[in-house]
Amino acid sequence: MRFRNWLLTGTSLAVLALVPGAAFAQQAEYQALQEAQASGDADAISNAQQALTDTCIVNGYSSVQECIAAITGGGQPAANSRADEEARAAEEARAAEEARAAEEAKAAAEAQAAEEARAAEEAKAAEQARAAEEARAAEEAKAAADAQAAAEAEAQAAADAKAAEDARAAEEAKAAAEAQAAADAQAAADAKAAADAQAAADAKAAEEAKAAEDAKAAEDAKAAGDAQAAFVADLQAALDQYQAALNQAAAGDYAGAKPIADAAAARIQELCTANGYADIKSCIGQDLPPLPEPAAEQPAQEPAAEQPATEQPATEQPATEQPTTEQPATEQPTTEQPAAEQPATEQPAEAGPTDEPADANAPDPVAAAQDQLGTAVELYNVGVGQLDAGDVSGQSTIDAANKQFATICAALGVADVAQCLAQYGITLPPIPQVTAPAEPASTPIAELPGAQEAVTPLAVEVLPETVAPEEAAPVLDSAKDTAKSVADGQQPTEQPAAQEQPTAPPPTDDTAAQADITPVEVQSLAKLEGEKIAVDALPPIEVPQNVTIINNITNVTNVTNVTNNTTNVTNNNNSNNNNNNNNGGPGPRPGNNFTNSGFIFQIGINLVISNPAQDFDRIRDSNEDEVYYERLPGGRVKETIERPNGVQIVTIRDRWGNVLKRSRIMPDGREYILAYQDEDDFEVDDDYFGNWRDPGDDLPPLRLTIPIRDYILDAGDADEEEVELFFREPPVEQVRKIYTIEEVKRSARIRDSVRRVEVGGLTFDSGAATIARSQVGALSKVANAMLAILEDNPGETFLIEGHTDAVGSDQSNLILSDQRASTVARILTDFYDVPPENLVTQGYGERYLKVKTDKAEKLNRRVSIKRITSLITVADKRN
Repeated sequence: MRFRNWLLTGTSLAVLALVPGAAFAQQAEYQALQEAQASGDADAISNAQQALTDTCIVNGYSSVQECIAAITGGGQPAANSRADEEARAAEEARAAEEARAAEEAKAAAEAQAAEEARAAEEAKAAEQARAAEEARAAEEAKAAADAQAAAEAEAQAAADAKAAEDARAAEEAKAAAEAQAAADAQAAADAKAAADAQAAADAKAAEEAKAAEDAKAAEDAKAAGDAQAAFVADLQAALDQYQAALNQAAAGDYAGAKPIADAAAARIQELCTANGYADIKSCIGQDLPPLPEPAAEQPAQEPAAEQPATEQPATEQPATEQPTTEQPATEQPTTEQPAAEQPATEQPAEAGPTDEPADANAPDPVAAAQDQLGTAVELYNVGVGQLDAGDVSGQSTIDAANKQFATICAALGVADVAQCLAQYGITLPPIPQVTAPAEPASTPIAELPGAQEAVTPLAVEVLPETVAPEEAAPVLDSAKDTAKSVADGQQPTEQPAAQEQPTAPPPTDDTAAQADITPVEVQSLAKLEGEKIAVDALPPIEVPQNVTIINNITNVTNVTNVTNNTTNVTNNNNSNNNNNNNNGGPGPRPGNNFTNSGFIFQIGINLVISNPAQDFDRIRDSNEDEVYYERLPGGRVKETIERPNGVQIVTIRDRWGNVLKRSRIMPDGREYILAYQDEDDFEVDDDYFGNWRDPGDDLPPLRLTIPIRDYILDAGDADEEEVELFFREPPVEQVRKIYTIEEVKRSARIRDSVRRVEVGGLTFDSGAATIARSQVGALSKVANAMLAILEDNPGETFLIEGHTDAVGSDQSNLILSDQRASTVARILTDFYDVPPENLVTQGYGERYLKVKTDKAEKLNRRVSIKRITSLITVADKRN
């Protein structure tokens, strides 16, 4: 029986349990075979069968059946045993059954396999069909996709074609728009060109119209000036005729003089009436003095004693520019009467013939006193005019005139002023009663908006509310210079940075302001000696050759420019400032080459005027003073002006005419130092102007803790005491060193360190350096304040700054402003007796405008005054 069938005979584990121990090795394999058969796994069954066979062989069995028999029976089968045979038969039957079952199982398995194969084939066919269907569907999808792609490609192509068409249309539209824009631009350009051409034509026409208008105005002004000059000349001739009649009557010929006087008086009345004056007094400042009545009882010697009066008409008629102001002294026939008191000096003509040549050239003290009386009368009349206008400061002007009357009359030997004036035929008008002070013309600076602002480079001028805020210029001149440099495209000079610590308050006095200056030993100028040199041997002031010289100026100046009507002619290429005081008597002593010229030069963007002639002419009285010169080392010159009273004004100048030192030396030897540069600081520099550097560049920008109202005072808004106290205020910061006068004049930053007084109510007509007669009184408060300060310290120095508006050229404005400053200085001296050596002047033209405008502006035509003593000399230093 095959082993496979044998295994299916149903041997149980119970039988196997009875197998001897030798058969235990096969039991496991046999059990494994049974488990495999139970599982139905063919591969497991085959593997178990093979494992059992191998085990049986290893254990010495001749066949698997024997081995199984041993496992199941426990021993060898008995030969020919019937039971065995039956068992075998049963076994075989069982085996056959099992085989049949196996065959059926196999058939079932094969049928199942076939079914499975069929199913697999069907599944494969279905899969293939499904695959084919999917392939078909894929093919159809692909075809659809291709069709879609083709459609999309066609649509894209159509879109691209449309886009291209749109782009082409847009490009064509853009080109058309650009062409239209170009056409429009060309049309606009053509229209603008036409408009510009029209505007240019209009501007040219307007300019031509303005030029014609200006020419007409100039012609009218010239005609008015000519008419005024003719009026002045005719009036002067009539006054001379009346004076001659006075002299003739004084000489005893009353009958012959009377018709001449009547004709002259009629002519004077006619001229004054024709020129708008109500009467002769308002025209010339006083009534015509009556002819002296003949006195038969008087000795003949008295008329003879009055004969010298024939010299007086020219003496008292200095005012070809100002007939009204000069007439009081001019027309007095009694001006010759003092000569009647000195007959002894004139009668012995043979007694001293050797003295007569000297006397002929010497100043006539009587004539000089008469001139001074005329000036005092003019000042008195100004004060009366102020009171008439409601200005209470006119009383101060009258007081100043009365003081002059007393001084002049005392010099003439007449103690009683009323008697003195009567003796010279002077009648003063009554003093009007002022019921109420005049209303201020404008709001005081201290009450205007902005007056409380601190003084810094950003602070602006405090101006009337009628001026637009954006037109206000900076308060500080140094800030104005910086702004001008920036506007002109130049880089401002770099200054030291402001210190981090808080700004210090201003010094308390001049000594405190100079606390940081190293003390110097002051040398007396009286003891400084050089080589004496004649006036005509003096070298001329050197004009620098290495800087831009804008103009040369020759000055002959010897009058105060106060007039009712004045014609000024200025030549801007070569300015000859001729102002001759034709007062009669000995002519003025000639000037010299050293102080008779000046020049305008350029430093950076600014023009600067150097004019030592004005300084010299103001200080020296050409009719009375003697002048001596000495040559010093380094091109310096010592100038000594000696006055009749013994006072000497000693000035040391360099070869450029700059003042280095100045002293007033009294007859008793006392010396007041007005300006002093230490010798160690003096350097001989051949390129002084080319190397000139602003000393203010060494200082940081000025920043103060005080408000503008404490930095600037308008004298017109203050009383005399306020002006005096303001002048006495020290510099607003520490003084670093002692500067020369010229350094202070030329450095805005240095000048900014002292306070500024604006002369309120004193303005100039556009283009003129003269002021109206009525404005002289505007200086009374300033003058009296100066005099009060000079009583305490005669060594004070005040800088008078002249300014113009921006109408006209820079050069002409610079000359004009310098003349304006000089005019104010002369008025202060001639009318108020402020010593001229205590005043220095400088013109700045349109450089420092208060109102930023190119138009005519009264606020820009002004004069400012600063006390600069602490900047140029040791505080209150007297020897």
